[in-house]
Amino acid sequence: MRRLVTLVLALAVLTAVGAEATATRVFEPADGRYRGEYTSDSHGDGKVRLSVEQLRPGLHGVRLLRWSGELSCPGGETESVDVGMTAARIGRSFSGFVTYNSPPGKDNFTGRFTATDVLKGKVRVIRGTGEERCDTGPITFEAERAGP
Repeated sequence: MRRLVTLVLALAVLTAVGAEATATRVFEPADGRYRGEYTSDSHGDGKVRLSVEQLRPGLHGVRLLRWSGELSCPGGETESVDVGMTAARIGRSFSGFVTYNSPPGKDNFTGRFTATDVLKGKVRVIRGTGEERCDTGPITFEAERAGP
């Protein structure tokens, strides 16, 4: 009898948890064009343009369309970069990266929606390795929906 009561209580708890999970709304950001500005102190002023859209069936994401950064290299050399990037979205967060073998490098693009029409993100580009490594450092930005 005690096992039966325990089983009934366990089923009741699982049913309640399932109902609560079903009632929770899935976060859906507003698709369209987004515009914003850099917020990182180390980078200085700058503008970003993004697009929030379906990347392919079953995959929603964010495309970084326009931005610019300075790769700082050993010896004080700098190089301007403006690599387009794409990040997949799960819930409020989005993340994407690309690695290169020759020449070695890595592009990172991550962020989070703070509202259905506002997002914050970070982009970073690294080229080379060891003593020849050039890096933009993390460049943070904030953007709002600007149109369809």
